[in-house]
Amino acid sequence: MRRGASQEESLSQSLLGTELVRVLVGKEQREFTLHKRLLCIVSPYFRENLEATAKDDEDGAADSASLWFADESPEVFELFVFWLYRRRACRLFIDRASHKAGRVAEASRDELHWTLVGLHLFGLLVEVPALQDASMDAIQDLYLRCDWDVTPRFVAYLYGGGDGSCSVEGAGAPCRLRKWAVAMTAWTLCGAGARGLALAGRFQRLFEKYPVLFAEYCAHRRKLAAARCDPRLKNPQLRLPRNSLRAEERFFGFRQCSFHSHRAAVGEADCPLGLGLGAARDLAVGPAPLLPAVPKKWLPRARGQTEREEVEEEAEAQAASDESDTDQDILVPVSDQEDRTFWLAGI
Repeated sequence: MRRGASQEESLSQSLLGTELVRVLVGKEQREFTLHKRLLCIVSPYFRENLEATAKDDEDGAADSASLWFADESPEVFELFVFWLYRRRACRLFIDRASHKAGRVAEASRDELHWTLVGLHLFGLLVEVPALQDASMDAIQDLYLRCDWDVTPRFVAYLYGGGDGSCSVEGAGAPCRLRKWAVAMTAWTLCGAGARGLALAGRFQRLFEKYPVLFAEYCAHRRKLAAARCDPRLKNPQLRLPRNSLRAEERFFGFRQCSFHSHRAAVGEADCPLGLGLGAARDLAVGPAPLLPAVPKKWLPRARGQTEREEVEEEAEAQAASDESDTDQDILVPVSDQEDRTFWLAGI
């Protein structure tokens, strides 16, 4: 056992408490058992609903503290649980999966994409800005590394609330993923050449179907024009590692927090995620609850590598993560220092 592990576990248990709650996910009601106190600290949504459930339980209207997300994906919720308890490890896993996305099957890349999208929208639903921002960074990186354009299908999904509202019902906060999708739409239509022209008709139909989308698109184009930025060059996939940009940088990429929930409050200051504000360490939770397995289908297996070797490699990587400095922020953007050379080389 590494030094201090027992003390960390004791501290985590004292912070988490001992009360557990059941969360059912999907039509098949897949069950997750989580610490109630942690959920209530992280999410106002969970706090309000679990308190209401507890009151019903006292009144005899419910048999135990539990919630059911009938329309959510168990895979998305599984990744949320991984993030909730092991934020550093979750960030490293998603970053690795994103880095190697070009080496896995298209279906696996597509599944990773939609799981990250679902994770962002789930963060919006349960009012967890840090989860929204972490997943937003991961989506940007995935699009950059795969050299993807935004698709009409994706944009329609985000605006599919009937009246053009976010597809997450009851979400009171603005959807930062929609803001990014609008910027990507402008970049795709203006800078993709023949492909942009081929998509123009489909996007035009979306503009007609969702007036809110068209209004936000026009507002984005006006903002670019006022800043004298060319939409063919200003790439929404490219998240620069700071908020105070040099004059030439603002023409090619976006500020680090441009699509974060705290964008307006931060201005040109450092990103709170990078500073560790509001972040928590990976929690030493002991044997309960059982943490979900990492979806290895998103990661390629090295040529000639057996399943046992793959599992051992994953265990070594996890051990290295656990041995890292515990004071290091676990919610730093996916774009760490090592990635920056990769981004700039790809421009």
